[in-house]
Amino acid sequence: MTKNLEKGNLLELATKLYLEDEGFTVYSWKEFASKNGFLIQDTGIDLVAEKNGQLYAVQCKNRNKEISWKDLGTFIGSLMLKDFNFKGGILVANKLTIEAERKIHEIKKDIITIPVSDLQEYLERAQALLEGRQIEKEKKELRPYQKEAVESVIKGFQSNDRGKLIMPPGTGKTLVSLRIAENFGKGSLILFLCPSIALLDQSIKAWLRDSEIPINAYAVVSDKGVGKDDELNARSLLSYPATTSAQELIEAFRLDKDKLNVIFSTYQSLDVVKEAQILGLPEFDLILCDEAHRTAGVSKKEETNFKLVHSNENIRGKKRLYMTATPKVFDVKGEEKKKIEEENLIKIFDMSDEEIFGPKFFEYSFRKAIEEGYLSNYRVVAMELDKKVVQRELYEYLISEGSLNIDETTKLVGLGKLVKGEVYNENGNPLDLKIKSGIVFTNRVSKSKQIAEEFPRIFQEYFKTTPPAEVKHIDGNMSAFEKSNRIKWLKAG
Repeated sequence: MTKNLEKGNLLELATKLYLEDEGFTVYSWKEFASKNGFLIQDTGIDLVAEKNGQLYAVQCKNRNKEISWKDLGTFIGSLMLKDFNFKGGILVANKLTIEAERKIHEIKKDIITIPVSDLQEYLERAQALLEGRQIEKEKKELRPYQKEAVESVIKGFQSNDRGKLIMPPGTGKTLVSLRIAENFGKGSLILFLCPSIALLDQSIKAWLRDSEIPINAYAVVSDKGVGKDDELNARSLLSYPATTSAQELIEAFRLDKDKLNVIFSTYQSLDVVKEAQILGLPEFDLILCDEAHRTAGVSKKEETNFKLVHSNENIRGKKRLYMTATPKVFDVKGEEKKKIEEENLIKIFDMSDEEIFGPKFFEYSFRKAIEEGYLSNYRVVAMELDKKVVQRELYEYLISEGSLNIDETTKLVGLGKLVKGEVYNENGNPLDLKIKSGIVFTNRVSKSKQIAEEFPRIFQEYFKTTPPAEVKHIDGNMSAFEKSNRIKWLKAG
C-alpha cells in the first residue's frame, strides 16, 4: 500500500468516526452502492453519510497542496446526479484554490468544508483502531464553580421559568450550558441561540464533543438574516449541515426519545424557528440564549429577531436561560470628550428587567476567576493621543489614496507606540508592558485587511523607522491551511 493510500484510508476512517459522533450513519461508497443497486465505480465519493433520511456525499482529500476545482470534478458531478438523491456534500480537505472555493458556493447544493486540522483527535483515534488499540473519549469534568453554576440554574428553574447566568469569557459557559441541558434528560428538546454562524459552529462542535448523552442536532441559519455583519456570518463558516427554511426543518426533524434533541440557531434565523413551530415543531423544554445581552438592545429593525426569543407568542419554550459576560454595556457620547462622566454614557444593553430576563441564577465574577487561577490577570491601558498631532505628522499619508481615516490612523499610531514601548503613565514614567504578541479585533473583514496593509506604512511615516512588529489578517473565510499557519505564527510571537 502506498503512503498516499495509507493517508487516505486513515482520513476516511477519521471522517467516519467524526460524522458518527455528529449523529450520522456512515457507509463506504462500496457499501452504499451495493445496498442501493448502483454500479461500484469511481464516483469521487468516499463515504455516504445519512441522517434523518437525508443523504450527504463525502469526499476526503489528505493533500498538502491546494485542491483545485478540476480535482473535485468527479465528486461534484456525482453529487449533482438525481439518481443518488444527495441533499448536499461534505468535503474534508485542507487548502482549496480560490476558484474551487468560489465555484463550490455557486452550485445548487450545499457543500460543507471540514478542515483536516479539525479532525486531529479523530485521526489519532483512527490510527489507534488500525493498530488494534482503543482510545477512550475524554470526559470533561466540571470545575467547582461550573458545578455550582449548573446546580444554581437547576435550582433557579424550580421556581422561575427564566433567569440569568453571568460568567466571564473563557470560563466555560458552553460546557455549563450543555450540562444544564443534559439535566432535562433524553427526549428533551433544546433551542441553543447565538449571534453569529462562527459561534454557532463552535457551539455545535463543543456540544457534540463533550456531551454525556447522545445528541440529535439540527442547525438553522438564514441567508436573509445575516445583516450588516455578513462577512463575519458567512455560511461557509459552518461545518455542519444546516437548513434555511421552516419547511425543510419540519421535514428533517425527528424527536429522538433516546437522545438530547437540540436545534442550534442564530438569533437572525429565529423567524425560521417561529414558522417551524407554527408548522408543528414542538415547544422547547429549554431555550439557551448565548451572548444574551444582544437581546436587550434598543429597538432597531436589524435587532428585531434578537427580541423574538423573549415571548412565547413568538417562540414557545418552557424555560429560558440568558447567558452573558456583560449584562450591561455602555458607550460614550461625544468622541471628543476626554473626561467620561455618567451623563455622557449611553446604555446600549441592559438585562436588569426581571420580567424579561428573570432573576440572576448564578454569577462568577472576573475578579473571582482571576483569584482562583482560572483566568490570567489583565491590565487595561487607556492611551491618550492627540489627533491634531497625528494629523499634522501624517498629513501626506491622510490625503493619499487608500489611506485610513484620522480615527483609524490615530489608533494605529497608538498601536505603534505600544509595540515600540513608548507608553507612559500620568507621571511620564514608561510602562513596563513586555508585550510578546497581540490581537486587533474589527467588526468587518475588509477593515481587518486594511489595517494589516496600512500599519507598516503608518508606522514608517510616523516613527521614521521600520516597525518591530508585523500585523497579519485572519478571518473565517480563509482555508484551514492558511488559518493554521497564521495561528502558529501568532503563537510563536
